[in-house]
Amino acid sequence: MNITAHHIRARLEAMAAPELATFAASLIPGLQLPMLGVRIPALRRLARELAKADWRTVLTTALPPDTFEQVMLRGLIIGYARMDWEERWLLVRQFLPLITNWSLCDTVCATLTDTRRHRELAWPRLLQDLGSEEEFTQRFGTVMLMSHFMTPEHITPMLTAFAAMQPRGYYAEMGVAWAVSVCFVKHPDLTLPWLSEHRFGDQVHRLACRKILESLRTPQHMRPVIRALGAQRTASTPHPPKITTPKP
Repeated sequence: MNITAHHIRARLEAMAAPELATFAASLIPGLQLPMLGVRIPALRRLARELAKADWRTVLTTALPPDTFEQVMLRGLIIGYARMDWEERWLLVRQFLPLITNWSLCDTVCATLTDTRRHRELAWPRLLQDLGSEEEFTQRFGTVMLMSHFMTPEHITPMLTAFAAMQPRGYYAEMGVAWAVSVCFVKHPDLTLPWLSEHRFGDQVHRLACRKILESLRTPQHMRPVIRALGAQRTASTPHPPKITTPKP
């Protein structure tokens, strides 16, 4: 079957709910594309189906970036299709400029699970994203590290890289804070010294403490400690001029 842009758009419109589009769009500030209102699980099912077809032709000819869902579908297909890691990485880099909001970023990052089998290759490349001038490239690198490198040997190098970052906007800051909070929840003994020593900027520090307190997995005995740290102002220290490449 020849899968065309018209075919995919018709499939998406058949699954769409306009009332969902209105609600979902309200959760994504700065949304730059129209939203049809297709739920993410339905998009994932369609992406898996297309990933089993001639997905290279689909990506090349049948998915213009006309709607939020078409862009999301492209990112999901890149995550699901069978290919070697270097080809996937190249397609991810081509896709990266289309990531203009947190929803696209975080959903696609969670789908790129193949990264876990290629951590040694992915690690230095994702660290380069942390030093980007682009807000959502920074968030992409941060959320990828959080999603696929949450192992004891990576925690300290990851926190070192986060502390060296110069976040380029709110969504980059929130991405780092989210990642730091997950580091704490999974490895509190390794993460708490970084918060206690105020190694992150003011905004990231406060947001991270807030995310830790929001987590149901944070032990009760640690909540007063985190609450007190969140109320303190981070010491103002200059950031390093660029991201270093700490070895895990």
